[in-house]
Amino acid sequence: MASVVTPLVYRVASGRPVNAGRWPGGRVGGGITLADAVMSGTFATAVPTSVNTALMGDSLTTHLLGYNWSPFWWANGLAAGGALKLIANAGISGNTIGDMLARVNNAYTNATPGLAGLGTVGRIFLRAGTNDCRSQTPWSSVSSNASALLTALKALCTGRIIILSVPPVGPTEANYAAINAVTLTYNTGWAALAAADPTRLLFVNDSANLRDGSGAQLSGYFNGDGIHNDGRATWREGVDLAADTAFIAEVSGYPSPLSTDAADIYPAQPQWNPNHVMAGTGGGGGFTGQVATGYSVGGYGSGFAGTVAKVAADVGDPNQTPWQRVSPTQVGYTGGGEALLITAALSGRAVTSVDPAGLDITVEVRFNAFDTTKFKWSRIMIMGGTSSQPIMPDLDLKMGGESSITHSSVVARIAMPRLSGGVSESGLSLRWEWATRSAFTGSMGSFDFRCLTVRG
Repeated sequence: MASVVTPLVYRVASGRPVNAGRWPGGRVGGGITLADAVMSGTFATAVPTSVNTALMGDSLTTHLLGYNWSPFWWANGLAAGGALKLIANAGISGNTIGDMLARVNNAYTNATPGLAGLGTVGRIFLRAGTNDCRSQTPWSSVSSNASALLTALKALCTGRIIILSVPPVGPTEANYAAINAVTLTYNTGWAALAAADPTRLLFVNDSANLRDGSGAQLSGYFNGDGIHNDGRATWREGVDLAADTAFIAEVSGYPSPLSTDAADIYPAQPQWNPNHVMAGTGGGGGFTGQVATGYSVGGYGSGFAGTVAKVAADVGDPNQTPWQRVSPTQVGYTGGGEALLITAALSGRAVTSVDPAGLDITVEVRFNAFDTTKFKWSRIMIMGGTSSQPIMPDLDLKMGGESSITHSSVVARIAMPRLSGGVSESGLSLRWEWATRSAFTGSMGSFDFRCLTVRG
């Protein structure tokens, strides 16, 4: 190996390439290479891991079958400030670890998608093993497949694989106590694999607080099928993942994806929301008070009431964009899809069946002693003007079961490709549903939002 004659530090600005050729600021003897520099530890490069992120898993991960139970959106919003950019979700219902291994290198466009062909991916979140555990397959029988799956995933991204734990199952599963004992051995196995390669793997037991003293499902957190999270469990997993110190260190330090520039709109910029900076005021659109220009707040279905108000940013907040506050005082529920509803028109270029190929949706939300026992989820959909259908997967924050949550900032974000089978659309609009789970009249706290951008 060549030797460094004069010590120096070579730093690369975020997002900039490492330049070959003559190193600035010092002399290098013996024809040193970049590999020599990295091995010697002499040069400190600052080449950040890409924010592009993908998910791999089973029905606890998939975004296409209506589950959307991954805690990724909460964890990304709380710990990373929405910096991670979700570009692919390769969760398939019913998959075992072996099934994921068999398809992991498929193209993402395949009918059984893998994670190949996505370009630069920084991190992959993996949750795998629930369906193996349901058949009481011992860890020793799947450990080789688990190792091979991790090896394949490492080849498909530049940063870490975030391994999420296998959660408990409920009494609707035959022999559920025995199954839950198996899930604990799987988590021990995943943790051991991660510990053997801490540079590329990180295991987080995000479902630990969803078990009772015997290791079984904690009551009130799961769906009646005994397998899938209720919104409360997804919120709990996301909060616990975001509080993990190793995870925080892994995802911190990226610039905020929020846009505060009033000029960041079409036609000058590829940003479709004409009022992401929450300017102006108008009528409540069903609720009493005022909302930022272009937005409407009301209800889908009957039995909705509340107040809306513009709220100034906190003193000292580096983001001085005002908040839009929504304080529901009555919500309806009959099981017919009722929801508190926020809408806005979007503006941009012509929309064909394939262009834009995808959209990057980002919004900052904060919760002020908000009662989620009355709500199931917050779901942002981008609707086509011709089809009257969503043109891409929704931006989903699952919730429910907590009588009061307070989060000062959750930056929710998704940047998935368009849904297949699209048509040319006359225009796009925002439909933001806060789906209800029960009818109620009274104080429910409030939530605020700002800087909602739709980029593509």
